[in-house]
Amino acid sequence: MPKILHIAPDEKFIDSVNYQFEKIYKEQNHFIILVQKENHKLKYIKTIKSIELLILTQKTLKKLLATFDKYDIIVLHGMSFSNSRIVLKYKQKEKFIYIFWGGEIYNNPYGLGKTSIGQKTRNHFPVNKNIKGKIRQFVQHFVHPIKYGTPPIKKSIIKAIKQVFYIGILHKEDFNMLKNNNFISSKTAYFKYSYYPLEFIFKGIKDVRVTDNNILLGNSASASNNHLEAFSILKRLNLNTVKVITPLSYGSKEYANEIIKIGKQELGDNFQPITKFIPLEEYNQYLKQCGIVIMNHYRQQAVGNILAMIWMGAKVYLDKRNTVYHYLKRIGIIVFSISDDLVPENINALTLLSEKEIRNNKSILINEIGEEQLLNSIRMQIESSK
Repeated sequence: MPKILHIAPDEKFIDSVNYQFEKIYKEQNHFIILVQKENHKLKYIKTIKSIELLILTQKTLKKLLATFDKYDIIVLHGMSFSNSRIVLKYKQKEKFIYIFWGGEIYNNPYGLGKTSIGQKTRNHFPVNKNIKGKIRQFVQHFVHPIKYGTPPIKKSIIKAIKQVFYIGILHKEDFNMLKNNNFISSKTAYFKYSYYPLEFIFKGIKDVRVTDNNILLGNSASASNNHLEAFSILKRLNLNTVKVITPLSYGSKEYANEIIKIGKQELGDNFQPITKFIPLEEYNQYLKQCGIVIMNHYRQQAVGNILAMIWMGAKVYLDKRNTVYHYLKRIGIIVFSISDDLVPENINALTLLSEKEIRNNKSILINEIGEEQLLNSIRMQIESSK
């Protein structure tokens, strides 16, 4: 069996990685968690036994690279600056499977930059709109360069992505986007991978069904949610008593505060922000109320949230620029376009899915991201790459 090294940050879905790979290659996985400071207490990772925390410096990078020969596969979760340094320094690039997260390209000025942000949002939240913002960005970039990224760091990430042999993404639409834009090498191979096996991510909501016609808008307090553009669309619809439940507890507090102010102005009593972290069971009660989901991202984002809401029977609206929209359409999921379907002329815009449509979507999800299918896919791809 192959010995596998995972290099990842302390994020909530890394436990899912351990869950999947341990089912296939038991006790063959070791995790290096890259952290910023000593005495880091793991916030999200709970279940991994073979784990090591590491601050990546020039000295520790050299020691880390020296251990790579004993591993058959090195899985990089996201392409942070630290991971890019690892790729660029290690000669055996064929060992790397890099799992694409999105921000490495979509939030990178040397990638797709601002294409994921709508015009209204860009106008209202300009970068460096005042001297205070410029000073803050200077501090972020040069005091915390690894976290926020200076231009050389952003370029390093783009350079490293081109050198990996395998790139892990759930849907091939994102892979094709990277290839068509020359962000990956012509030799880079597609490796189907998802952080979201049904049996793992739907714990606690396996039997939860949406019961109301409220709207779930976005997934976080980040500009790529394009809340302002969504407010303009929703204002044109007859919402009546429908609540627009908007999660803003994760992301930028400044952005969240501004969205709350504008949301109340634009949508009045229909607007209902979630501003505090709440227990999962309580959050699921909010989700149960949302038979309509609007994710106004122009890029792939919130994939787990989208899949979970589809499983629960929600009617999902996505932007056609989002590769996830085209992926879901391709596999037969009943999903809707914001520009084409979420319009006043569509009298069924806020009508919930039928039982038949819900059953169709759940059946497809089982076949597409059911645990057995995903694990078999990982095993077959790894074995065929040897």
